[in-house]
Amino acid sequence: MLVAGFDVSAAAVSGIADASRNLAGTYARIVDTDVVIAAVVKATGLPRRDVAGHISGSAITDSAILRVRATASSSHRASTLATATAKAITDYADRLGAAGSANLLASYQTAVEEQKLADAELQRIQATPGAPADQIAKAQAADAAAALRTDRAAAQFSSTGTGSQVRVARLAVDVSNDKRSAIELALILSILLGLVVGVGLATLVANREPEGSDVITVR
Repeated sequence: MLVAGFDVSAAAVSGIADASRNLAGTYARIVDTDVVIAAVVKATGLPRRDVAGHISGSAITDSAILRVRATASSSHRASTLATATAKAITDYADRLGAAGSANLLASYQTAVEEQKLADAELQRIQATPGAPADQIAKAQAADAAAALRTDRAAAQFSSTGTGSQVRVARLAVDVSNDKRSAIELALILSILLGLVVGVGLATLVANREPEGSDVITVR
């Protein structure tokens, strides 16, 4: 799974990669918590004992990649567990992203109101006869700063939206193959059975009296 950076403000652009790597580690640590386990239990219908302790997450070093692993009695169930775990993480990230977007929207709306006030103040001062030049300059600087805050808030909100911070980079695949395992088990059993039968026949032959043997009695 790919964990994407979500803060595109000018001050944070250089730290997006580091933030993504940190997030990958954070999401890896929540895989075995109830946030994810409960969602996987609900999605798969499996008992909690078959989920807890059977799913895990790990962040690949120096990357924004999160790897999800699942173990089960069959490769099919392991794949199902891994897929459900990935969805649970994505849904959790979606909820966090939505909450973050709500905060960004509120920040944007506040910035717009502050810009309106700054615009009105600048117009008032400029319309005042004999207004000092330094007062006009301060009003202009305040208006420019308000406009910058509005632009930055708009950029953050539009770039973040309500999208997920986590995306599946590769679907769960069967690492082990049940059919192959069954064949290998059948071969092993056949070999063991052959050994048992062979030893039994050899023992039987060894203990069997030779046919037509003469009995010599010594007196």
